[in-house]
Amino acid sequence: MFQRFTPAGRAVVVDAQQEARSLNHHYIGVEHLLLSLAKGGDARDALQAGGVEYDRIKPAVEAITPAGDGGVEPDHIPFTPRAKKVLELSLREALRLGHNWIDASHLLLALLREDSGVAHEVLAELGADLDAVKASATASLELLDRGTRTRPMAAGEALGRTASIHYEELAAGLRRAKRIAGVASGPTCPSCDLPLTETSRYRMTEVAEADGARTIRVLFVFCSACGHTLDTVSMPDDE
Repeated sequence: MFQRFTPAGRAVVVDAQQEARSLNHHYIGVEHLLLSLAKGGDARDALQAGGVEYDRIKPAVEAITPAGDGGVEPDHIPFTPRAKKVLELSLREALRLGHNWIDASHLLLALLREDSGVAHEVLAELGADLDAVKASATASLELLDRGTRTRPMAAGEALGRTASIHYEELAAGLRRAKRIAGVASGPTCPSCDLPLTETSRYRMTEVAEADGARTIRVLFVFCSACGHTLDTVSMPDDE
C-alpha cells in the first residue's frame, strides 16, 4: 500500500515517527499521525479550517499521553492497531473518491473516520469543527485530482527533484524572493523563502510498514533552515 502514497502522504508517515520519538513513545499512534498532519500542507490547512492547529494539538496530546522517560529506543517503532487501521482506511478513502493514490488529506479523512482514540479525544476537547475539516480536505483532493496542482509521481521519478512542492507554491515563493532580494536565484523553500540550492538537505530513514513485517528505506528531503519537507522517496531494497 505504501507505494500508492504521494510524497506528501509519505512525509506524514515519516514525520509521525519523528513525533513519536520526540515524545519518547515506543509506538506510532493516531495522535502522532494527527500531529504530523497538522504541521504542513493541505491537511494542516484543513485542520485550521476546523479551528485547530499544531500549537494547540501538541499540548493536548501531551496532556493525555505524557512524554516517556527515555530508556532504550527501539530500532523500529511499530504502529498501534488503531494507527494501522487509519492507514488502511486511507486507501478506502482514496478509492471512495476514485483515486489510485493516497495523499495526506486521505490520511486526514481516514483519521476522522476512526472516531475513537487519542486523536479523536484531542479534536473533541479542542472543539474542532470536523465538518469543516472534512470539507476542506475533500476540496483540496478535488483540486489535486483535476490537475490544478502537481500530480503524484511514479516511484523513483521524484529522486533529486522537489516533487512535493506544488507549482503554485513554488511560483509564489519565487515572487516573494524577488520582492525581498530584487532577484530570484533559483527555487526557494515555499515555507521560509530561502534558496534551496543552499538549504536543501536529505537523510535516509527506515519506516515500518503497517503490518510491521518489514521496513522501507525512505529518502527524506527537507529545508535545513525551517525543517519544511520538500520530498520523500521510497528507495528500492538492496539486492
